[in-house]
Amino acid sequence: MLRRLGFLRFAYDWRAPDVPLFERQVVALKQAGVALHAWWFPFNAADPIGRQILDVCRRQEIRPQLWLRQLWPPFPPLSLTPRDLPEGFPLELGLKEPGRLSVEQRTVLQKAITRSRFRQLPPEVWPQSPQDQARRVEQEALRVGEIAVLAARQGMEVALYNHGGWFGTMENQLQMIDHLRRRGVDNVSLAYNFSHARDEWHDDSKDFAKLWGLIRPHVTTVNVSGIHMDDGTALLPTEGDRAAAAAMMQIIEASGWSGPVGVTAESGGDNEVTLASALKGMEQLAAEIRHTGSAPGRTRSHQNSISR
Repeated sequence: MLRRLGFLRFAYDWRAPDVPLFERQVVALKQAGVALHAWWFPFNAADPIGRQILDVCRRQEIRPQLWLRQLWPPFPPLSLTPRDLPEGFPLELGLKEPGRLSVEQRTVLQKAITRSRFRQLPPEVWPQSPQDQARRVEQEALRVGEIAVLAARQGMEVALYNHGGWFGTMENQLQMIDHLRRRGVDNVSLAYNFSHARDEWHDDSKDFAKLWGLIRPHVTTVNVSGIHMDDGTALLPTEGDRAAAAAMMQIIEASGWSGPVGVTAESGGDNEVTLASALKGMEQLAAEIRHTGSAPGRTRSHQNSISR
């Protein structure tokens, strides 16, 4: 499917059921001629699943980037109630036998689960003084650095992923990179994601030209989606604040940056339909950048489920 759509690189965002399948899935990507560009790596250096990922990479002789976000504790049990869903939604059926729901119902349920999971995260604690900030930078850089050392032994790179909160704020990520480079760790870069450009703490789109000037030398991948207030979901490129997304893309293109550009296909649906819709949305935004007003209306995927 990825080859048919023209994707030659893949960033692996996985969940617990995928862990026993890691190696087989890497082999399948190789056989399809799709490069594993990045691997979601929300760990510290001693985590056994993280070590398993590194072992698979070594055996299969692949060198994907390791995309790191804030190290969060495991989610508590799901606390979803009928109040989180439209009136009359068959919640009990959806939790026990999701395959019996319609595609549209599965989409509604998945988004409600995502919102519920994010509500259960512990509140973000922000540094209250310059001294607190320095300690936080050092603490987070230590975890990143330990992983970066392991990655370097296999010729791999770590990329900080702007997944929101303190760790996902670009200014803080730049401080971590500077801290690490002063200590000789130089294989840490940035993976910038439109889907996390806004949350309750920041809005990158307000002065993106200035921000991009600061982060551009470190950015190795840009993932495009619709811009909105981050609630744990990713929109198609032409959904949400379309003007902000187009303006950010235009700034990136005008800067001469030429790294890989991906789509964050989490808006739901049949995977192929979702990815094709994301590609079409990218084409529309590109047309708007080059010829203002020439692009057609919004692109929507008509089927929904999480695509990784």
